[in-house]
Amino acid sequence: MIIVKIILIVLIALSLLLLAYSNKLKNIGKLVSIFLFIIGSFFIIFPNLSDSVASFFGIGRGVDLILYISTTVLLLLVAILYSRERIVNNQITILVRNKTIQNAKKL
Repeated sequence: MIIVKIILIVLIALSLLLLAYSNKLKNIGKLVSIFLFIIGSFFIIFPNLSDSVASFFGIGRGVDLILYISTTVLLLLVAILYSRERIVNNQITILVRNKTIQNAKKL
């Protein structure tokens, strides 16, 4: 069981380090990444405490609490990425339209 915990902590650390040191992540994002690493590592090392936290919130098991939180965060991230993609697509459409109109006026 200890090997699995070590592997999970290393995987979480690597993924959050990739996020923290990407050029697009601001300082607040880096702090959130470090906080998530600490919380994730804490619950990996002490899984019984996640049950205590879950029961405080009225959820039966700690695994369920972690699953609910991660699902909610992932849905939020998908919504954010989708809205950014829509904005970028609209900007590209405007740029292409303006460039086409400029080329048509030259002819």
